Amino acid sequence: MSSELKTRGADFHLHYCARNQGKTIQSNELMELINNGKATIYHDNGDPSNGIDLKTTLKEYGDGEHLYFCGPTGFMTAIKNETKHWPPEHIHYEHFSAVSQEQNLEKKSNTEFLINLNRSKLKFKVEANESIIDSLRKNNFFIESSCEEGYCGTCLTRYLGGEPDHRDTVLNEKDRKNFILICCSRSNSPELVLDL
Repeated sequence: MSSELKTRGADFHLHYCARNQGKTIQSNELMELINNGKATIYHDNGDPSNGIDLKTTLKEYGDGEHLYFCGPTGFMTAIKNETKHWPPEHIHYEHFSAVSQEQNLEKKSNTEFLINLNRSKLKFKVEANESIIDSLRKNNFFIESSCEEGYCGTCLTRYLGGEPDHRDTVLNEKDRKNFILICCSRSNSPELVLDL
């Protein structure tokens, strides 16, 4: 991400948090960012009170700023708690692993539904025991994916009709009005129209 931001000439700062020096990625690119004042490393040695001061670091929101973060669940929760005053559409995050159903959503039973591929003029049934992406693959329609658990965003797809049952941990409320992660989410309506 830092390489892309540098290429664009964007203003950014990386806050890198690790337990200790041994857990810190050693790279020339990271050292260059530190030397140019574009990155700060925090080592807490297992005690979060010795690490980054999230309250101070995230207190001010600058117009147009975006925050991107990832890490273990406790760290992610702490950041979310300190950014409640930020515009939700300016906060972006990715989990290292899928959030458990207990943390994410209550366990739901699955029912079958139809997906209507608007541009392709195709319709497929999504069985109760398969995902949208599984149904597409079964019908020789390929969509790129990665985690297949709703935490990376690779399979982001625009929907045009129906009522999605969002089961991801990536999309904010604004995004959910137009997009769905088809690896894990389902439909609350009998048919879901996708922009495919």
